[in-house]
Amino acid sequence: MDKQYLKKRHNVWWVRMRIPSDAKEIIGKNEFCRNLHTTDIYEANIKKHKEIASMLEEIEQAKRNYEGMKDKLSKEVQISKYAEYLREAKITTPEKDADTSLLEKELSLKLGVKLTINDKNNKGNIKIEYRNIDQREKILNKLGRG
Repeated sequence: MDKQYLKKRHNVWWVRMRIPSDAKEIIGKNEFCRNLHTTDIYEANIKKHKEIASMLEEIEQAKRNYEGMKDKLSKEVQISKYAEYLREAKITTPEKDADTSLLEKELSLKLGVKLTINDKNNKGNIKIEYRNIDQREKILNKLGRG
């Protein structure tokens, strides 16, 4: 009897499939595991094919969605960098004071991303740069959104 992709838990058969390494980060887990709601190995062997096909489709859809977002983000990054270049070309900023530089470094380390603080006359802004949506969500979670 073919038991590939099958796993028995508490006398019930489950289908289990590892997620390919190129999709693990996109999907956010290492494997799919679904209950087949049967204790019969023969029935489980028949049901598993539909679940495996569904899992494979989920992986492919996640990859397609990620590629679409990656292209979109890359265009946004290009526009952002060009805008930053234009701003810097017109305005030269003075050196930051020691407190601002230290705060900038500490926040960058804690959040794990590039962070810039622009301080002018005790007013300013903080710029946080992230690579993708997942990294943005991790930053938000570290900042207390949960």
